[in-house]
Amino acid sequence: MLAALTLLTTLALAAGEGVGHNKVLNFPGPDSTANYLSFDPGFQVMSAFSMCAWLRKSTSDATRYWFSYAVSGSDNEILIGENDAGSVVFYIQNTHIATDAGAWPVNAWTHVCASWDASTRAFITVNGEVAASQDGFQAGAAIRAGGTLVIG
Repeated sequence: MLAALTLLTTLALAAGEGVGHNKVLNFPGPDSTANYLSFDPGFQVMSAFSMCAWLRKSTSDATRYWFSYAVSGSDNEILIGENDAGSVVFYIQNTHIATDAGAWPVNAWTHVCASWDASTRAFITVNGEVAASQDGFQAGAAIRAGGTLVIG
């Protein structure tokens, strides 16, 4: 889980239709596995997925994940975060693409998007610029339904 991170995103899935848009999730304090939001998003089987968020991290410590979708038998059906200092990483079913180190700075609001389509490619954008991409990434795969979404 991730502490010392502020996440600005639309949480319509968690809040219900028409409410909860443009809220800020603030995970203050020292790193702790107690700072997260977990819920059943009601996802159906997916062959494409995109997630965008404004993030501001306050520490340069590596290995933090701020978005996770897990299903029975797969902790990392979808996983987005940082596994090297300043590198954004995007996993689909335990296979990943990543940006170069330094793409995600400390103490600066950063817009991060991760997008995947099983028929084309996956890519990560940082502040509107493509920072990593791979054609044919997890081609033909499908994200399973019935999982748990964890943010934070």
